[in-house]
Amino acid sequence: MIERISFRNDIQILRGIAVISVILFHLDKNIFKFGYLGVDIFFVISGFVISNLVYSKLADKTFSLSNFFFMRFKRIVPALISYLLFVQILLYFNVDHQNVIQNTKTSLYSLLFLANVHLSQYLEYFNDDSSKNIVINLWSLSVEEQFYLVFPFVAIFFSKFKFKKQLLLYSLIIFSSFFSMTYNFYDNVSFLKNIFLNYQNYLFYSPFTRVWEFILGVLAMFINNLYLENKLITNLKKFGSFLFLILIATIYSDFIHINELLRMGVANFITFMILILNNQFKFKSNLFIFFLIFSGNISYSLYLFHQGILSGIRNHSKFTTTDSSLYIDLKEPSFLIVIVLAIYLISYLNYLLIENKYRKIQNFSFNSFKIFFVLSFLTITFSLIALNTNGYSFRHTDLKSFNQQNSNIQFLNGTNYLTQDGSQCLNRTNLNSFCSFESKNSTKEIYIVGDSMISSLVGGFLDESVQSEYSIIEVTKGGCPLLLNTCDFYKGSQRYNSLNEIENSVFILGGRYQKQINLNSEKITLENNLKETIQLLTKKKNRVYLVSPLPEPGINERMYYFKNKKYLNHDYNQWKASVFEFEQITKKLDIDNFTVINLEYLFCNNEVCNFKSNDHYYFLDHVHFTYFGSKYVATEIIKLIEEN
Repeated sequence: MIERISFRNDIQILRGIAVISVILFHLDKNIFKFGYLGVDIFFVISGFVISNLVYSKLADKTFSLSNFFFMRFKRIVPALISYLLFVQILLYFNVDHQNVIQNTKTSLYSLLFLANVHLSQYLEYFNDDSSKNIVINLWSLSVEEQFYLVFPFVAIFFSKFKFKKQLLLYSLIIFSSFFSMTYNFYDNVSFLKNIFLNYQNYLFYSPFTRVWEFILGVLAMFINNLYLENKLITNLKKFGSFLFLILIATIYSDFIHINELLRMGVANFITFMILILNNQFKFKSNLFIFFLIFSGNISYSLYLFHQGILSGIRNHSKFTTTDSSLYIDLKEPSFLIVIVLAIYLISYLNYLLIENKYRKIQNFSFNSFKIFFVLSFLTITFSLIALNTNGYSFRHTDLKSFNQQNSNIQFLNGTNYLTQDGSQCLNRTNLNSFCSFESKNSTKEIYIVGDSMISSLVGGFLDESVQSEYSIIEVTKGGCPLLLNTCDFYKGSQRYNSLNEIENSVFILGGRYQKQINLNSEKITLENNLKETIQLLTKKKNRVYLVSPLPEPGINERMYYFKNKKYLNHDYNQWKASVFEFEQITKKLDIDNFTVINLEYLFCNNEVCNFKSNDHYYFLDHVHFTYFGSKYVATEIIKLIEEN
């Protein structure tokens, strides 16, 4: 007999630990690098709580699917709508059109509980850009709702079997979820590759790789209900409080050097152990415990609103730079206290006025949900305005600042990344999946290889004059130029095997190689990797052009102008110093069929660099090109190739 579990302080403490961990991670992922494990803890707790709700009602024959989904709706959706309206208010004051469109589309997908799928199309969770995404936290909410949609049907079906057989079936689900984490599984199931563009995104955002965490909570529920008086469990209760300390150490201790997957497994197993011990903990009543319980009580609102506030601060700084906008300075305690207080105050108000109010409603009626309908109308209206005005572009009309939508070129909304077959071209893994832009008349092939910066250039190559002679194939990976022995590009990898097959073609290599220099303690590492890569690509009569690091603004020019009503003159010498080491490396490369292209003259003279024309901005943000910028650069590259 499964009994309904009443309020438990230990679960609220777990929720408090989980939500605080996530907040700290989003505050500064360099310091609190494992705080994201808080989401995994939430998944285990959700499996525990929801399975208890379903099975207790199945046991006393009062379970109703309609009632279950209504309870989930009023528990989740009103608070979500409230947050999405808050998001639109923040976005109106965010002058980064790219950011506005991306966040708005994700918001709308979150209403369908598909935010995880949409985010996987354009954003890796651990990228720096995620720090400025207002709605990236909604991915986990979508995963939870996907679980809630399926689990009642699974529970109804499994309830027909005896207890031991149910445990076996749930264990098989856990095993299947683990198996789905393997690269072979991802690579061989075609629809997964269409949904999740790369393996890393699949691992993080996919519900298939998260099922085991929810089911771990389900198993905890069964054990908690049916083996309460087991001697082993009774003895384990003595160590209950110690388990919380181990959990906190697992999340916050960087000195514990273990594999990240193993660390996640440890955190989830400890959560599992705490859940089965049935609240048998003797906590001293102190301010810290009170704070954790309070945080647990409002954890849903905290989880929603903290990211909006943190990213809002980053996006509304004086101007957006590559560094200062991504992290909040923890050296300013007064500023940090104000941020924390704002997060808790806004979250608590949402908890009181929206979340807690609607979760107490027993029956649906227009009158009881009228505020919800108003909030929904405003949220959807503002979202549609944002999308149909190109990210509220009417606020900034001095220059054409966004992509020119060409009928022959499809961009991922809010970016200058090309799409093909409904998925962006960035991060594709092999020759069969690389984006290829061909014409009937093209007789030669140009492979454009590099990072997201180079990916934003590809659109500039796609016009009739170029494609009458060349097919353009994009081979890119976000955050990392493709060099041998880095970025999942090594002997035996899919990218290596694919590129090794190509002959009699042109390769254009490029990216932010100075970042690679900074990542390597020995400068010779980059030199060797670069040399090996070029030798690989030239060995079958291919011609390789290496685009030397391009000047970049380092700030979002559009946002800077909007806030300061003036443009910046960027110091040329500062830029030159940043790429000096890379240029010294390329001078040593003496390889046949290899040419270095230096295009700094397009943007800089000997004193300053300029990143706009009279009509257009060349950059979307601090480093990625607009369509106009990509066209400007690509035209020059093609000219140099033809001259050569």
